[in-house]
Amino acid sequence: MVNHVIVVVLVVLLVVVVVVVVVVVVVVVVTTAALKKLLVVEVVNSISSSSSGSSIVVVVVVVVVVVVVVVVVVVVVVVVVVTATVTAALK
Repeated sequence: MVNHVIVVVLVVLLVVVVVVVVVVVVVVVVTTAALKKLLVVEVVNSISSSSSGSSIVVVVVVVVVVVVVVVVVVVVVVVVVVTATVTAALK
Protein backbone atom coordinates (compact mmCIF):
# COMPACT_ATOMS: atom_id res chain seq x y z
CA MET A 1 0.00 0.00 0.00
CA VAL A 2 2.79 2.37 0.93
CA ASN A 3 4.53 1.69 -2.38
CA HIS A 4 1.39 2.67 -4.31
CA VAL A 5 1.24 5.96 -2.41
CA ILE A 6 4.91 6.66 -3.24
CA VAL A 7 4.32 5.94 -6.93
CA VAL A 8 1.25 8.19 -7.03
CA VAL A 9 3.11 11.02 -5.29
CA LEU A 10 6.08 10.72 -7.65
CA VAL A 11 3.81 10.68 -10.72
CA VAL A 12 1.97 13.78 -9.47
CA LEU A 13 5.28 15.54 -8.84
CA LEU A 14 6.50 14.56 -12.32
CA VAL A 15 3.35 16.01 -13.86
CA VAL A 16 3.80 19.21 -11.84
CA VAL A 17 7.42 19.52 -13.01
CA VAL A 18 6.42 18.98 -16.65
CA VAL A 19 3.64 21.57 -16.38
CA VAL A 20 6.02 24.07 -14.77
CA VAL A 21 8.60 23.51 -17.52
CA VAL A 22 5.97 23.97 -20.25
CA VAL A 23 4.67 27.16 -18.61
CA VAL A 24 8.23 28.49 -18.28
CA VAL A 25 8.97 27.79 -21.96
CA VAL A 26 5.72 29.45 -23.09
CA VAL A 27 6.33 32.49 -20.87
CA VAL A 28 9.91 32.84 -22.11
CA VAL A 29 8.86 32.56 -25.77
CA VAL A 30 5.99 35.03 -25.38
CA THR A 31 8.13 37.44 -23.35
CA THR A 32 10.95 37.26 -25.90
CA ALA A 33 8.54 37.95 -28.77
CA ALA A 34 6.95 40.82 -26.85
CA LEU A 35 10.39 42.21 -25.94
CA LYS A 36 11.54 42.16 -29.58
CA LYS A 37 8.40 44.01 -30.70
CA LEU A 38 8.62 46.48 -27.82
CA LEU A 39 12.32 47.13 -28.40
CA VAL A 40 11.73 47.72 -32.13
CA VAL A 41 8.88 50.11 -31.29
CA GLU A 42 11.04 51.84 -28.69
CA VAL A 43 13.94 52.29 -31.11
CA VAL A 44 11.63 53.63 -33.83
CA ASN A 45 9.95 55.98 -31.34
CA SER A 46 13.23 57.26 -29.95
CA ILE A 47 14.54 57.90 -33.46
CA SER A 48 11.37 59.62 -34.74
CA SER A 49 10.86 61.70 -31.58
CA SER A 50 13.05 62.55 -28.62
CA SER A 51 10.27 61.71 -26.15
CA SER A 52 11.26 59.30 -23.38
CA GLY A 53 9.38 56.02 -23.83
CA SER A 54 11.56 54.03 -21.48
CA SER A 55 8.67 53.32 -19.09
CA ILE A 56 7.52 50.41 -21.28
CA VAL A 57 10.99 48.85 -21.19
CA VAL A 58 11.12 49.25 -17.40
CA VAL A 59 7.72 47.55 -17.04
CA VAL A 60 8.79 44.68 -19.32
CA VAL A 61 12.06 44.20 -17.39
CA VAL A 62 10.18 44.18 -14.07
CA VAL A 63 7.68 41.63 -15.42
CA VAL A 64 10.49 39.40 -16.71
CA VAL A 65 12.33 39.59 -13.36
CA VAL A 66 9.13 38.75 -11.43
CA VAL A 67 8.39 35.79 -13.75
CA VAL A 68 11.94 34.46 -13.38
CA VAL A 69 11.80 34.77 -9.58
CA VAL A 70 8.42 33.00 -9.41
CA VAL A 71 9.68 30.21 -11.68
CA VAL A 72 12.83 29.74 -9.60
CA VAL A 73 10.80 29.62 -6.37
CA VAL A 74 8.36 27.07 -7.84
CA VAL A 75 11.21 24.87 -9.11
CA VAL A 76 13.00 25.03 -5.74
CA VAL A 77 9.78 24.13 -3.89
CA VAL A 78 9.12 21.20 -6.25
CA VAL A 79 12.70 19.94 -5.87
CA VAL A 80 12.49 20.18 -2.06
CA VAL A 81 9.15 18.35 -2.01
CA VAL A 82 10.42 15.62 -4.34
CA THR A 83 13.60 15.20 -2.28
CA ALA A 84 11.64 15.05 0.98
CA THR A 85 9.16 12.56 -0.49
CA VAL A 86 11.85 10.28 -1.89
CA THR A 87 13.85 10.48 1.35
CA ALA A 88 10.75 9.60 3.39
CA ALA A 89 9.90 6.79 0.96
CA LEU A 90 13.37 5.25 1.21
CA LYS A 91 13.41 5.22 5.01
